[in-house]
Amino acid sequence: MATMAIGDIHGEADLLDRILEHIEPELTDRDTVVFLGDTIDRGPDSKACVDRILRFRIECRARVVALLGNHEEWMLRTLADPARHSWLIGMEAFETIASYSTAAAEEIRRAAESAGALLVTGRIELPSGGFIDAIPPAHRAFFESLVPYHRTADALCLQRQRKRPAQGARRGARQCRDDLKLLPRVVHQTQRLGLAQRQRPGLVEHHGIDLGQTFERGAVLDQEALAEELARGRR
Repeated sequence: MATMAIGDIHGEADLLDRILEHIEPELTDRDTVVFLGDTIDRGPDSKACVDRILRFRIECRARVVALLGNHEEWMLRTLADPARHSWLIGMEAFETIASYSTAAAEEIRRAAESAGALLVTGRIELPSGGFIDAIPPAHRAFFESLVPYHRTADALCLQRQRKRPAQGARRGARQCRDDLKLLPRVVHQTQRLGLAQRQRPGLVEHHGIDLGQTFERGAVLDQEALAEELARGRR
């Protein structure tokens, strides 16, 4: 039984394919693969990354779980409120939009440039209908099903705690802290480094994705380190 954690994909579909092709042959039905969030933005093909995860979930023998990253959280806020633009302004979101519809990306970009500072100071709705219509129902369901953390028998997988946790993270914070008391190791997503981490008793193997690069590194925090992260998030 093993836990594999993969983080910070950020629209890099080719590199995601390479990692999944590497790990899939040795996965069993007793293993768990956890995507730690931030599947979208920055890279050129967020749509293909989601397609690949959905296909991987169907085809592989292991259990597959996907977590809510701050990029997905901010995108969902924008989809729910067309006058809220933090995702568009702060998350390099045009690459994601263009991966679903280049026409929608250009339409939104022109409207955003025309609105200027009113995007921040006012409540200006951008023409997001083309983008929303281009998102397949299976992708919308995937984004809305993302969870704040996941516990396996030997690990607790979660995003790095932020100063303002996601709503799902706030709802699960108490259970998460309870789980920390029971588990010897915690896998969390670093801010800049994506990772795929395979954990078995006595064996930890790492691979990673971050803006088109691969690394032989990972991040494992003990309970005290994560408790400090959670405390900073509550301030």
